Parts: sequence; structure tokens; C-alpha cells
Amino acid sequence: MARPLNPYFIRAVYDWAVDSNLSPHIVVDASIDGCNVPQQFVEDGHIVLNISPAAVRDFHMDDDGVSFNARFSGQPVSVFAPINAIEAIFAKETGQGISFAGMLAEETGGPDDDATPPEGPKGGPRLRVVK
Repeated sequence: MARPLNPYFIRAVYDWAVDSNLSPHIVVDASIDGCNVPQQFVEDGHIVLNISPAAVRDFHMDDDGVSFNARFSGQPVSVFAPINAIEAIFAKETGQGISFAGMLAEETGGPDDDATPPEGPKGGPRLRVVK
């Protein structure tokens, strides 16, 4: 079984943002089990977190999730966002990043064995001279 792609995309966008001197942010679904975020900042079930090196301490990212320590309204908070709770990662300054909306968090493997390949164009390839 193939490993989920989301952790790799999250790491790639994070590394790109940090290398570009941008501020990586994640959008987290705070209702997911195992999610530990400051609830007073959750809006409509989601929270946007700045995960730039200047904003957090003890940052750790792996296939299970993202964890760090940060201050919210002056209070220290230990944050954990499971990978399946992270809905997007982007650079605040440019808005560039990736959203996982509509993507499967877990890949299910290869194509269905019963699937028939799509039919190609009828009549074979055609070439024409353009003058």
C-alpha cells in the first residue's frame, strides 16, 4: 500500500516557503480527533496557524502531524495538528501553496482492476500541412 502524499506536499511547501523567506501557514480542521489547538481562535471549525520558524518553537513535522510550541495572547500553548486535519498550507505573503480539499488523505493504491481504459480518438492519428 502506498504511503499518503499529504505529508510530502506539506513538507515541500513548508521548505519552499522557509527557503524563500516567506511565512508558512496551515489551515487546520479543529474538529478532527487528536487535534490540539487553542480553541478560542477557532472560527467555523478551522484555525489558521503561522508555522514559520520565527513564530514557533520545538517545531516537528512527520507523517503523523505537525507539532510545536507557540504563544497565543501571551500564553504558551503546545499545538498538535494531525496530518488528516491539515487542509491547506500556504505562504502568507503570496497566498501560494496547496489545498487538500477534495483530495484523499490516504491513497488507496493503483487503478481499479475492473476499470476499462478510456477509448482514444476514432480513426487513428491525422496530420495536415499548415502553410
